[in-house]
Amino acid sequence: MPKIMNEVTKRPLLTLFLCLLCTMSFAQKTIHGKVVDGSGEAIIGASVVNSTGGGTVTDLDGNFTVTANTGNSLKISYVGFVTQLIKVGNQDNLKITLKEDNQSLNEVVVIGYGSVKRRDLTSAVAKMDDKAIADRPLARAEQALQGQLAGVQVRTVSGEPGSDVQIRVRGAASVNASSDPLYVVDGVPMTTINSLNPADIQSIEVLKDAASAAIYGSRGSNGVVIVTTKRGKNGKPTVTFNGSVGFQTPEKKLDLMSGKEWMEFRTKWNDANYLSRCQTLGVTGASIKDDSATRLANIRIASGSKDSYLYTNDDRWFQYLSKDMQDSHTYNSNVGTLDLLNWQDKCFRSASVQDYNIGVSGGTDNVNYLVSGGYMKQDGIVVGTDYQRFTFRANIDAKINKYVSVGANLAPTYITNDGSGNANGKDSELHHILASTPVSEPGVGYMANVEPNQKYNWAGTTSSPWYILNTNINKHKNARLIGNAYLRFTPMDGLRFEFSGAVNYYDTDISTYNFTSTSSNWAGGEGSQSSGSHVTGRYLNTLLQALANYDHTFGKHGVSLMAGTSKEGSNTGFETNQTFNKPFPNDAVTGSFDGSKVAVGKDLVTELTPKNLVSVFGRAQYNYDERYIVLASLRWDGCSVFGGNNKWGCFPAFSGGWVVSEEKFWKKLDMPWWSSFKLRASYGVTGNNEISNTAAYATLTGSLYGGASGYNANSLGNSDLSWEKTHSTDLAADFSFFNNTIQLSVDYYTKTTKDLLYQVPVAGASGFTTTWDNIGEIDNKGIDIELTTHNLRGAFKWDTSFNMSYNHNEVGSLGVDNTPIYSGFNGAGDGSNASNILAVGHPVNAFYMYKAIGVWKTQAEIDDYARQCGVSKLIFQGTQTIKPGDIRYLDANHDGNYTLADDRVYLGQPTPKITYGLTNSFQWKGFDAQLLITAQTGGKILGTIGRAIDRPSMGALSNMFSWWKNAWWSESDQGNGKTPYILSTTTGGTVDSRWLYSSDYLSVKNLTLGYTVPLKSKWISNLRFYASFENLLRFDHYKEGYSPEAANASKSSAPGGATATGLDYGGYPTARMYTFGINLTF
Repeated sequence: MPKIMNEVTKRPLLTLFLCLLCTMSFAQKTIHGKVVDGSGEAIIGASVVNSTGGGTVTDLDGNFTVTANTGNSLKISYVGFVTQLIKVGNQDNLKITLKEDNQSLNEVVVIGYGSVKRRDLTSAVAKMDDKAIADRPLARAEQALQGQLAGVQVRTVSGEPGSDVQIRVRGAASVNASSDPLYVVDGVPMTTINSLNPADIQSIEVLKDAASAAIYGSRGSNGVVIVTTKRGKNGKPTVTFNGSVGFQTPEKKLDLMSGKEWMEFRTKWNDANYLSRCQTLGVTGASIKDDSATRLANIRIASGSKDSYLYTNDDRWFQYLSKDMQDSHTYNSNVGTLDLLNWQDKCFRSASVQDYNIGVSGGTDNVNYLVSGGYMKQDGIVVGTDYQRFTFRANIDAKINKYVSVGANLAPTYITNDGSGNANGKDSELHHILASTPVSEPGVGYMANVEPNQKYNWAGTTSSPWYILNTNINKHKNARLIGNAYLRFTPMDGLRFEFSGAVNYYDTDISTYNFTSTSSNWAGGEGSQSSGSHVTGRYLNTLLQALANYDHTFGKHGVSLMAGTSKEGSNTGFETNQTFNKPFPNDAVTGSFDGSKVAVGKDLVTELTPKNLVSVFGRAQYNYDERYIVLASLRWDGCSVFGGNNKWGCFPAFSGGWVVSEEKFWKKLDMPWWSSFKLRASYGVTGNNEISNTAAYATLTGSLYGGASGYNANSLGNSDLSWEKTHSTDLAADFSFFNNTIQLSVDYYTKTTKDLLYQVPVAGASGFTTTWDNIGEIDNKGIDIELTTHNLRGAFKWDTSFNMSYNHNEVGSLGVDNTPIYSGFNGAGDGSNASNILAVGHPVNAFYMYKAIGVWKTQAEIDDYARQCGVSKLIFQGTQTIKPGDIRYLDANHDGNYTLADDRVYLGQPTPKITYGLTNSFQWKGFDAQLLITAQTGGKILGTIGRAIDRPSMGALSNMFSWWKNAWWSESDQGNGKTPYILSTTTGGTVDSRWLYSSDYLSVKNLTLGYTVPLKSKWISNLRFYASFENLLRFDHYKEGYSPEAANASKSSAPGGATATGLDYGGYPTARMYTFGINLTF
C-alpha cells in the first residue's frame, strides 16, 4: 500500500484525473420530474434542457426523465409560461410549477435602432409575433397583419397569388407621394418585403406615431414596419420541418346571366331594336312576330351582314326559351342546338397549394446560427396563373471575445409568376370572362373566336379567355439577394458601437408572347398576328451605418442614449423594354426576337437615376424609478430627390410616459384588481421622400429633328421642392386588470400632413402642363383600441385578442385657391366623367357623382316632377330630354336640369372608417385552435366593371349581370324599378352610384385546428398535425366584384396611386383555402 501511494504522489496529474473521474461518476444522476401549471394540470410538451447539453420534453402526464450532474441547471420552458432555471442538487424527483407569462409589460418591443421593454414604451408601437403567421400558407408576409394590429389597415386588393397588398398605418397621409409604410428587415430599410418567407419571421412591430417613426425621418410619415427574422439560440442543434398541402376554390362567383337567360334577354333586345328602327324609318305594322326575312326587308338590311344580327333572332334560341317567348315569335324549330357556356366555371378551378420549410438552428456560448430553406407553390384559381417561391436564409451571430461580436445575414430568393396581371382589372381576361357571351356554335364550346373557329354571329368580338389564359406566355422571374453584416464592439458595460453594411440586389425578367391562334384574326396564318416582349431590370440598394448605444442605471435613474449616421443608395441600375409586333414568320420560337426581321415596337435601355440619402440621428431616454419616462429623438436627412434649396430636413420627436400604478398614492387606494395604469403622450414630425427621383429636376428626352437625333426638355424643375411633413400627436392610456388577465390600450391620435407633394398646373407658355410642387394639407385623426384577455386557465385555456381602429380622414387645403382635383374613373377635370375628388373638408378621394335613386317609370311621373320644378321638361346635362326607362338621379338643386356642376353629391369614401380584428385561441391537452375574424365598416367601393356589363346602351352582344332580367322595357313592363332600359342613351355612359356599394364586410379570415402528439422519443421533440382554413366565410353586400377590398381600375397617376380610389374593374377573385400540415422538431 505505501508503494502504491508513493507512485500516486509522484504522478499528480494521474491523481487529479482519478479524482475527477470519481467525482463525475458519483455526481451524475437520473432525475425524474413533472411539470404543471398553476392549477396543477400537467403541461404536455414542455422543454427540459440541461445546461451542458441534452434534454427532453414532458409526456402526456407532464412527466420527464433527464440525466444531469450535481450543479447543472435545467431550463424548463413552454409557450405562454415564464421560463424557469432549476439548479440540480441532491433531489432526484422534481415537481415544477410554471407561471403563466401574463407580464406583458416586460415584453421586449423592437423600435428604430434598438428595443425597449413595453413598460418603458412611450410611443405607439404594435407587435405581432410568429404565432399569428404559423400554419398559414401565405405568399406575402404582410397578409398576416390583417386584423391583428389596431391602426394598421391591410387590404388585399387582388386575389392573385403573390400580388401586392395595400397597407395604411393610421390613414393615408399623401396623395401623389407613396402612402406605403417603410419596411425595415433586421435593420435594413426597404420598400417591400415581397421576397420574405413568412416562416422566417420572428416578430413584426409597426411604429404608428411620429415619436416612434421620426427616427426614420424622411420616410416615416406612413409608419414603419419592423421585421425581425428568427435567429439561433444557445443549445444543441434543432431541426424543424413544417409542411402543408391543400387546395383552393373561388370565394364566390358573380351573378351573371346563364346561357338561357342571355338568349331571352337578347331576343327582347333584338325585338326592341327592330321596332325602334321601324319607327325611325316610318314602317307601319311591324311586330315582334315578324320572322327574320320580314324584319330585314322592313329595315332594308342585307341578310348575313354584321348589322343584320342586331335585329333578327337565332331560331335555335327558342327551344331553350319559355312558351310565352315561343308563342310570341315566328321561328324555324328544326335548326339544331347550341353550346351553353359558363365562363366562370370553365376559367376558375380548384387549385393546389403547397408550402414546405426546413430549418436548422442552435448555438454555443460563442456562436448562434440559423439556416432555413423554403419552397411554396400556389396555383391560381384562374387557369393559366401560378406563383412559386424559393427561399434560403442564413443568420449567424458570433462572439469573438468579450468585447467584439460579429454577425451576418444572407437571404436569396427566387420567385416566378405565370400569367401575372392577365386576370386582374380593366381589359384583362377576368374582364372578358365576365363579359363573354354564354352561347357558342355546337361543338365549339369554349374555343369561341380563336383558331379554328369564327365568332358566333350574335356574340361580341371577345376571343376565348380560357384559351388565351392557357396559351399565351406571360412569365415573370424575380431574383433578390439581401445580405447584411455587422461588427459590434463593447468596450465597457452599457456602451456599444456597431458598424454595419447591407446590400439589396433585385433582378427582374418579364417575357411575353401572344400567339396568332388566340386572336380573332387567326385565319391569316401562324405568326401573322403574333407579338412578343422582353423587359428586364437590375436594381442595387446599399446601406452603410454606424451606431453608438449607451445604457446605464444608477439608483432609481436609467439613461439610454443612441447616436448614429447612415448613407443609403438606391435605384442604381438599368431597365430594358423591348416589344416586337406582327407579323412573325411562325410561332415556333417564343423567346428570341430579331429586330431586323420583325417590326420593333419599343427598344429602350434606361439607366436609372440613383437616389441617395445621408442621415444623422440620435435618441435619448430617461427613466426615473420605473415611473416617469421621457424620450427625445432627432434626425437630419439629406436626400437627392429634392430641390437644391431644400435637400435637408429635420425631424424631431418627443414622448413621455407616467406609470401611475407605481405611485404611492395609487397603491394606497388598495385596488388589487387593477394591476397597472400608464399614461403616454407623444409629438413628432416625419417626412415622405417617395416620389420620382427626378421630380425636382428638369429632364431631357430623346427626339428626332428632321431625321437627326437630339434631345428636348421633358419636364420642368423646381429647386424649392421639399419634403412632405407629417405632424403627429398621440395621447394614450394602458391598463391591466386582475393580475394582467385583462390588458387594454387606448390611443387617440392626430396626423396632419403639410406641403403635400403634387403635380400642379403651370402656364401653357412654358411648354409644359404640370410641375412638382408642395401644396395642401391632409388631416387624419382617430382612435386605436387593443384588448387582450386570458379568459380561462387550467386544463382548458382560452385567450382573446380584440382590436378596433377608427380613422377620420379629411383634406385640409389644396394650394392657394383650394381648387378641387378630380380623378378616379375616366380621367380628371370638372367636366369629365370622374368618380372621385380631392376637395377641402372631405375625405381623400371621396366618391363624387350622380346619385341614382331609381328609374323613371312613366312619362306621367316625369311630367309631374317637371311641374314641381317649374319647367316644361326634364333635361340631362343641358341637352338631352329625359325619357321613361332612363336612370333617375337625385336633383340636388331641384331645378329639373341635371348637371355635373349642380347635381353631383358626395357619396362616401374608398377607405373604411372602422376596422376590426378578433382572435380567439384555445388549448386543451394536446389540442389547439385559433380563430381570426376581421371586419370593416364605413367605406365604399365602385364596381366599374359595370361600365362594360351593367349600364344602359351597353348592348347585348356580351353577357351581363343577372338583374338585367328585371330591367325596364316599357311603361307596362317596368322591371324592378332599379335597372334601366337597355336602349336608353340619355345616361348610358355616365358614372353614377348604381355601381357604388358598401365595402363593409365580416370575414372568418382564418381557422386553424391542431393536435400535438404526446411522444416519448429522444429523437423527436415535437410532432403536431394541423388543418388551416383561409378566407373561410365572408359576408358582404358587394355584387359587382369578387371582393369588397379589390382595387385596380384607377390610373397610376391618380391621387394615392392606382389602388387608392376604390375602383374595381374585374379584380382577381379571392381564394378560399384549405390546407393540411405537419410541424416536426428533432
